[in-house]
Amino acid sequence: MTQFTAELIDEVICQKVKDYNLIKNSKHRRLSFKNELKTLKAVLNWYRENYDVMFVVPVLKRHFIAGVIKKRVIK
Repeated sequence: MTQFTAELIDEVICQKVKDYNLIKNSKHRRLSFKNELKTLKAVLNWYRENYDVMFVVPVLKRHFIAGVIKKRVIK
């Protein structure tokens, strides 16, 4: 679990956003990776509570901001 760092999550999120922006033909485009980040954070919090109290969850607010693909349009 020590391999999970904030920098690793930065790299993965940036790569996923770039890859998703290359897909142009999708009718249902997603807006962000918010749900995936929330799930990852929940799993890492579970690990911290049950196995390693000193583990620091590396999912930060900047990851949620970087995970935005397209801003939501309010009509």
